[in-house]
Amino acid sequence: RLDLTGLVLSGAGLFSLTYALIEANTYGWTSTRILALFGAAAVLLVGFVVWELRTRFPMLDLTLFRNGTFAGANAVVLLVGFAMFGIFFYVSLYMQNILGFSAVQAGASFLPMTLLIIIGAPIAGRLSDRIGSRWLMTSGMTLLGIQLLYYSTLGTTAGFFNLLPGLLIGGLGMSLTMTPSAAAVIGSVPVDKAGVGSAVMNSMRQVGGSLGIAALGAILAH
Repeated sequence: RLDLTGLVLSGAGLFSLTYALIEANTYGWTSTRILALFGAAAVLLVGFVVWELRTRFPMLDLTLFRNGTFAGANAVVLLVGFAMFGIFFYVSLYMQNILGFSAVQAGASFLPMTLLIIIGAPIAGRLSDRIGSRWLMTSGMTLLGIQLLYYSTLGTTAGFFNLLPGLLIGGLGMSLTMTPSAAAVIGSVPVDKAGVGSAVMNSMRQVGGSLGIAALGAILAH
């Protein structure tokens, strides 16, 4: 059945959190408006957890998170979504507003990263069946961290070939993370819960993406 209460609590909680992060620099991090939004987000999201644990037909079956593999893989999906959406959004702005790329040039610049994901993800999926997902996800997350550190060193005179190493490292990191994390999520739930597990994973990716853009935007604006 439709868990309308859970839907409202989670939607309102995430809206409050995202809006507070986006507008904090405009109104001030200690302003009444922003503190009230953060407080509302905390109350609503805690209320969501309590409701989901008690209702007969929860939108999100929180008992699945008792499985360490399921919880860990979803945390990885959340963090990768946080980084991935942030990279695509803000690096494209950096290319256009700072480096002078056109919109088409900025979009085309991401092709090496995209191609590596397309090629590498199926290979990583087959490897995860043989050796498990943990070390592949760990390696992928490490590469994504290296990519972010590398981008932090670029200045106002960088060109495409300065961006290329980061794009290649990030593409490899995402390909090593995305498919194995999906395999870990689906493999850690009972067969009759596979649909729920997949839905949770996709929700985590979207929440991570929205929070990544909001949080990184707040950092950049500050």
